[in-house]
Amino acid sequence: MAGQDSGQPWFLFWNLQSLALLDQPNYQVDEVMKNKCTEYLKACHNGEEGGFRGAPYLMSHVASTYAAVMALVNISKEEAFDIVDLAKMKQYLIRIKNNFKPTPLTDPNLFSFASQADLEANDGNDPSKYMGTMPGAISIHYNGEMDIRGVYCSLVSADICGLLHDNEEYTKGITDFLLSCQTYEGGFSCSPYGEAHGGYTFCALASFCILSQ
Repeated sequence: MAGQDSGQPWFLFWNLQSLALLDQPNYQVDEVMKNKCTEYLKACHNGEEGGFRGAPYLMSHVASTYAAVMALVNISKEEAFDIVDLAKMKQYLIRIKNNFKPTPLTDPNLFSFASQADLEANDGNDPSKYMGTMPGAISIHYNGEMDIRGVYCSLVSADICGLLHDNEEYTKGITDFLLSCQTYEGGFSCSPYGEAHGGYTFCALASFCILSQ
């Protein structure tokens, strides 16, 4: 547990989901336990920036957000769903998305690095505006690494929270980033020019399904 202190919502999700799948009379989650889980997830919710933390007082993390949202679905109580500030959640998911528009290249699947003029046009406080990554990638956390896992976790969270509809600022460019991660092997890597991987391929295909692409 100590080694996973920054991923607490995952323990709730894994256990709640496992018990739901077992569907055995002697292993049902009672109201007392649901309330305890709800209170802990409430403590992990970032009311200022949106999303969920891996533990109280940490920064929001898209994987922890995914796990927390899925745990709330398993709890299935109005009090649990009320934890999520939808406006803040939308703001958070847009904030961790790379919306920088690079200079078009001959090959759209190549990384695009910002010119000096592009850098000077930005205030330098938001690396997502000028990172050498295709628009549409999503950070695991603010200023964190960008890869296909972040896209999947973010899309699932947005879809369950009803934030995908009429939200082009969030969805634009995601499909292009996903396509840039497909390799000559046919599968998908975590980011462009990586090695195809079963887990990342799942993330990509599931993301396409969520986007109806």
